[in-house]
Amino acid sequence: MANASNFFDVIVIGGGHAGCESAIAAHNLGARTALVTFSSQNVGVLSCNPAFGGVGKGHIVCEIDALNGGMGMVADKASLQYRLLNRSRGPAVRGPRAQVDRAIYAREMQKLIHQSGNIEVIAGEVEDLLIEYDTDAGKEQCKGVVLKGGVRLTAHAVVLTTGTFLGGLIFRGDIRTEAGRVGEKSATRLKDNLLQRGMATIRLKTGTPPRLRADSIDFAKFQKQPGDVEPTFFSPLTEGRNELAARQLHCHIAHTNGETKQIVEDNLERSALYGGEIEGVGPRYCPSIEDKIRRFHTKEVHQVFLEPEGFDSNLIYPNGLSTSLPSDVQKAFINSMAGLEKAEIDTPGYAVEYSAFDPRQLHPTLESKQVQRLLLAGQINGTTGYEEAGGQGVIAGINAAKLARNEELFVPDASESYIGVMIRDLTTKGVDEPYRMFTSRAEHRLKLRIDNVAERMVPQAFALGLIHSQDKRWLWFAQHEKQVQAAVVMLNHKPGKKTPSNPQPGEASREVEKDTTLGEFAKRCRFDRDEIIARFPYTAEWTGDVFQRVMSEALYDGYEKRYTQQLEKAQAAEGLKLKDFADTLGETQFATISHEAKEKLLKYKPKTVRDAMEIPGLTPHVIATLVAHAVERTQ
Repeated sequence: MANASNFFDVIVIGGGHAGCESAIAAHNLGARTALVTFSSQNVGVLSCNPAFGGVGKGHIVCEIDALNGGMGMVADKASLQYRLLNRSRGPAVRGPRAQVDRAIYAREMQKLIHQSGNIEVIAGEVEDLLIEYDTDAGKEQCKGVVLKGGVRLTAHAVVLTTGTFLGGLIFRGDIRTEAGRVGEKSATRLKDNLLQRGMATIRLKTGTPPRLRADSIDFAKFQKQPGDVEPTFFSPLTEGRNELAARQLHCHIAHTNGETKQIVEDNLERSALYGGEIEGVGPRYCPSIEDKIRRFHTKEVHQVFLEPEGFDSNLIYPNGLSTSLPSDVQKAFINSMAGLEKAEIDTPGYAVEYSAFDPRQLHPTLESKQVQRLLLAGQINGTTGYEEAGGQGVIAGINAAKLARNEELFVPDASESYIGVMIRDLTTKGVDEPYRMFTSRAEHRLKLRIDNVAERMVPQAFALGLIHSQDKRWLWFAQHEKQVQAAVVMLNHKPGKKTPSNPQPGEASREVEKDTTLGEFAKRCRFDRDEIIARFPYTAEWTGDVFQRVMSEALYDGYEKRYTQQLEKAQAAEGLKLKDFADTLGETQFATISHEAKEKLLKYKPKTVRDAMEIPGLTPHVIATLVAHAVERTQ
């Protein structure tokens, strides 16, 4: 335990994903950092599903990696399966996802932090913040923390990343326990002290499914879900790629049925969520099995993904069965499913209700508007997901170190990163449900791709001082950019002879004009590498990363400019008044708006386009549709 004389540049409270990335970022900037957590053994532990990434989320992991964070490389080291989601769609909306070994991930993250040499992990409970009034600034400033037992740690800046532990309550049926995660206590004293300082809170919830014993499952009854033969890694610096690709495990796909549905319906009143025990709002796109049965009442079958929790683990994570039902009901609905008739539950699922702060109380640097030198990151800001937490953690850690040096703070731009999109949304719109990243939230998603993350973010990392000229990441980036620029020049290259494209069996050969350039041809065959190599043989020498980047540039050339013009038009129309459209949402012009968006429009009833832009969760597409509707109505 640290003594009372300990002073740090930065103190990070919480050892989850936001806390780890905050500590790593502060360390990368040379700050002497303390990471305070209930237990040093739980640093980097995956509290819910054993996976990282996905559509939108995978972009954030890659951005964290480009800013020299830890999540990407550690997830690669712990990987047990890779899948690139949305592979059949355009490169802007593809998302890398990796199943990981829980034990390996926590071990490698702890190793990264302990070997830093500049991060001190302190096991203890923070009960209060040291806050003093600064007469020069005319505001309160955070000077450190008070641990249980009275020990004081002081610092130039403090980052609060308490996840679901701030006033956390766990529910299984009518059983209620004070905890932020099963087996770990909640931070009740800290929550009470923060509330006394006038910080506005909201109650949110999340949940987790029961963990099943693999040796009690009949896997022969399920469809196998293998990983990609050629994985898409989160970090370009990941070593041992062939070995990682070769060791992948299968996931399996299961299904609920009519009996499952009936069991859940018959016991809804025993669910903590539907029995009135939980008041918090849960994540819309990660619903419990109770929510699925209730919201999609006519649907008889729901898909469940059986995900292994590790190479040496006997536990399976049934993704899609999050629940707050009592343990006996969980066993009944699990055993109702084909292949799970004899499945044994190792740990029952549960729901967690916790306190989060209204993120509109934060500057876009993630520093509190009320208390200077106090920054908040992760689920405490109303988000859900490891990736969203880690993305905020990097920015909070950077700015905490900047505060310690009295340097200009960093605000990520929404036009340059998904992290920037997320922080803009949180600090300007707030949340009315746990925030999850989707590609649809980004106006500039055509240029915010995983294939150009390095181009967008590594120079920023260099300018901020997170990496240096002799670091492996910068040397790799310099070489990669050199190869890309040389390849981009070839987009205007024409083949020496007329060559037919590669036909499908039974199709006539589709000849392409002799003067078609590589850039034009790339748009026609949409990344069919075999066709491109057949016509432009020199492209076979390009690495996969270079090929993907160059072809993406060719595909989206011109689209981004036109889309930017549409955004400017929407911004110029902010003052346009919206007539009551409660009776017109079913009209043709609103056909592409989601049911969720329509619910929000009816709930908030925006009077102007500007009002609509402030509604949490409304995407740029919805705003553009409203602008068109407003213009049409005024003509």
